[in-house]
Amino acid sequence: RVGKRAMPITLKLSRGMGGSVVALAGAPRIGTTLEPPPHNGEREEGWLVPFETRATYAIYQLPPARPHAPRLLQGAQLPRPMLGFGDQPRFGRFLQRQGSRGGNGPGLPPPP
Repeated sequence: RVGKRAMPITLKLSRGMGGSVVALAGAPRIGTTLEPPPHNGEREEGWLVPFETRATYAIYQLPPARPHAPRLLQGAQLPRPMLGFGDQPRFGRFLQRQGSRGGNGPGLPPPP
């Protein structure tokens, strides 16, 4: 179950993460002593001991969606487009003429 009241996360306080959190109903409170699950092993040194939780439990909700228009930052300039040797199309040997072999590879007769 989820708590009823959503707490908004401010961008300034969270350093850029918006949205909201809702407390998880029934979750242990901070400072509650939690009991570990029963130990089924043979060695006593592997047993867990009760511990005090310092975690909080909440469900994060994304901020409402808004329309987005991609654009450059003010004053930003894109570099000039420049194509290099690696941008040229490359064709493998299978697309080149086979010359005197007849086009079907070594040992095969040419097509009729």
